[in-house]
This record gives sequence, structure tokens and C-alpha cells, in this order.
Amino acid sequence: MPSQSEFKDLMGQSLSRRDLLLLGTAGAATHFGLSRQDARADNLIQPLGDMFIRDEASSILSSPDLIFSLSDPSHNVDPSLILSLPNRPDVFTSPPSKIAPRSEFENNKEFAHDAFNSTWARTDSLVGQVNRSWLWGPAPFTDGVVEFYTESPNGQRLVQYFDKSRMEITQPDGDPHSIWYVTNGLLAKELMMGYRQVGNNDFEPRPPAIIGVSGDPTWEFSVPYAALGKTFGITANPDVPSYRITNSIDSFGNITNDSRFAGYEVDATRYVPETQHRIAKPFWEFMTSVGPVVEDGQIIENQPLSQDPFYVTGYPLTEAYWTRAKFYNEDGSELYLDVLAQGFERRVLTFNPWNNP
Repeated sequence: MPSQSEFKDLMGQSLSRRDLLLLGTAGAATHFGLSRQDARADNLIQPLGDMFIRDEASSILSSPDLIFSLSDPSHNVDPSLILSLPNRPDVFTSPPSKIAPRSEFENNKEFAHDAFNSTWARTDSLVGQVNRSWLWGPAPFTDGVVEFYTESPNGQRLVQYFDKSRMEITQPDGDPHSIWYVTNGLLAKELMMGYRQVGNNDFEPRPPAIIGVSGDPTWEFSVPYAALGKTFGITANPDVPSYRITNSIDSFGNITNDSRFAGYEVDATRYVPETQHRIAKPFWEFMTSVGPVVEDGQIIENQPLSQDPFYVTGYPLTEAYWTRAKFYNEDGSELYLDVLAQGFERRVLTFNPWNNP
């Protein structure tokens, strides 16, 4: 579990390695096409147990598929039971088994392709020398993996997994100087929607991921990718230039407006017509940030960290919502914080208003 010293990294504005690893051998094979050997069979996870909630009539609703039908009004679940999580542990009559890898992959793998190395080095080789967090992660945490993809030569492409993303070379005969020669996978979209993309128009159905998008992803009250995926149809008004973000989302995908979140003074500003969503200001600032980068072995100042604002994240698939997340202090005590989260095609970005800029 994260200590206070790990807190800032965990709250970094992208999908973390822990989120990926919690899928373990079964999840990696299901969502990403890894073999048991690739996924390291010694890093098994405990399966998620049936989830129980109590409705207002005190009848028990239990179903392992409950997370996928959370908008059903017949469930009659009071959102306050979810939003006041630290004070209501009895919402679950029996806690589900926690997803927990027995060990972590290490960031010590060699780069599987020079293009992966150069993509990583452009920004992340300077972390520690400059004041910014990882865009990809300290190093790959898997070896190169060959995954099936219809449009790739022989139906196979090379991919490699990092803390915050999956790099891919889908067309090895393409222009190696193009920013799009190396792409990073639509992991967040797959986790939220519940499928694995195996071609431009080919998909394998999978269940949406019941893994928390921020904080301790094993906490039974974390907002999972599946819950964010249920909000895809909620879009922004293009005629309103911005709005103060006061909506929150709970573990079951229920949206509640709470004026107390206005105190954080976070607005949704940048409208994206391609998906009809508006990006929260802290996330747009992250996506358009500038600083020193490495190109052809030389450090160049004041360059966009992402050459295209959507290269790292993809387009937004949800609006931004406040969530409740669980963390741990260095002494092991629990810490509950409001965290802003927004789902994009490639990552879920999170913002902790308590972190120093």
C-alpha cells in the first residue's frame, strides 16, 4: 500500500502500474493478450468476491455482476451510503475479497525496441533532474510482448508495458520519425468499456474492470473503471464555455451534485468536439505542459512534453468527477481524500487538490 512518500507518485495524473498489475495473470491475459508466462504466474491475484449492498428496505442484493447494472433504479441505493464511505463500513454486509498481487513487477526490464527507448527518453530520462513526474515510468516493467492485432504484419505487433501506459508498434514498416510510429494503448477505454481491441475494427468482449481508479485500488469502495464507463453518455454543453466541477461519482456509477466541491475551485474548460466532453483545467494544463526534453541526445528547453496534447491521453471519454479515495500514511493509518478523476481513451487522469503544485 502507498506510503506518504509514495503518495504523490500514486496520485500522478495517469493510469498507474498498480492499476495494470492488479489485473494479474488472468486480467493481463484477458485484457491485454499476455500469456501466463508473460504475466509472471508467480504474481497471482485473489479473485474479487461477490459484492453485497443493502438497500433502503434492508433487503440484500448480491451479484458478482452488480457493478454492470448499477443504474437500475430498483436497487434503490442511497448515494450518501457511498459518498460517506469512511463512516459507513456496514454498507457491505460481507466485504469482497480484495484484489492484491502477491508481488510487484520491477521497473528493470530492457527496452524491447529503440523506438520505445527514444519515446521514453524524450521526457522521462530527465525526471530527477527537472521537477516533474513520470510520463511513462522509471523503466519498462515487462519484456517485449507480441500481441495479436489484425492489421499488423502476420497479425502480430510488439508491445511493452510501463507504469503508466503500454507502448505499441503496430506498423513496423511505418515512418519511424513520426510521433505515431509508437502508439500507447487504449487501456483505460478497454478497462472502462469491457472489451479488448485486437484490430482496428475487431474486439473481444470482456467485463469492465472492477479496479479503483485512484488511491488503494483494492478498497471495496473505490470508484472502479466500470463505474466511470457507465457515464460515457453524459456529455458537456458546447455552448457553455466552462463550468465549476461539483459532481461526484460513487462506486456504482451514481452521479451526485454536491456544492461543497465548489470550494476546490476546479473548472471544466477545454471542450473536445470529437467526444463532446470538457476537460478539467488541471488535466488540460498537464496535457499541454512544457519543459526540457531530449531529442537526438540533446536537451532542448521549453518544448511540449507531449507533441500532440492527446498523444499520451487520447480523447476524454467522460466528464471529470470527484471521487473518494483511500490512502495510507507512513505509520499505516488510513487517509481518505477527495480526488478528481476523468476517463480518457488511454489513461484515467487524477488530481489531488491537497498536493502542492
